[in-house]
Amino acid sequence: YLNIMKTTRKKIIQDKIFAKENIRSLWREIKSEYDNSQSEENHSSLEIEINCIGGISYESETDDLLQDGDVIDNKRCSTVNIEYHDYELNRRISLNLSHGNTYGNDIIVRGDKNWVSGVFDSLNDIIEAAKPQEHWFIKYKTVILHTGAILFGFFIFKLLDLIPIEPIEESSTNILKIRD
Repeated sequence: YLNIMKTTRKKIIQDKIFAKENIRSLWREIKSEYDNSQSEENHSSLEIEINCIGGISYESETDDLLQDGDVIDNKRCSTVNIEYHDYELNRRISLNLSHGNTYGNDIIVRGDKNWVSGVFDSLNDIIEAAKPQEHWFIKYKTVILHTGAILFGFFIFKLLDLIPIEPIEESSTNILKIRD
């Protein structure tokens, strides 16, 4: 166990469409780090987990789930998680991808500063190469939400105008009645 300062870099992944080849590229990059860390003195782990619609999940320490004709082709996948952990050098890579823009789409790289920088940049390049998710709602989300909020406020204001409000007559008399 090395006692060195650790660095963590995290990236939230949004508005990307990951094809099978993108996931394979990420696997290969993470697997190369795993292969480089292998030695008799070093203990490390690598795992991919694919969760599918219907509650079925698959786990493997190899890329067999990513092969043509296997799970990634035959099932509707909801999440893909790839985890690498080097227990001796205290390095970790965690990739979490979920269908849709839900919480948990991220990449986290933790270890010594130089290693983190290089690995994170390599993985980020692969992520950025994924096709962007272009949809008119995503593109104009802020404008649509602000316009909706303004229209909702206007609608509530108009509803409040429909409530009849009677003016208080002889307010001094009413106040005296309350005091008595």
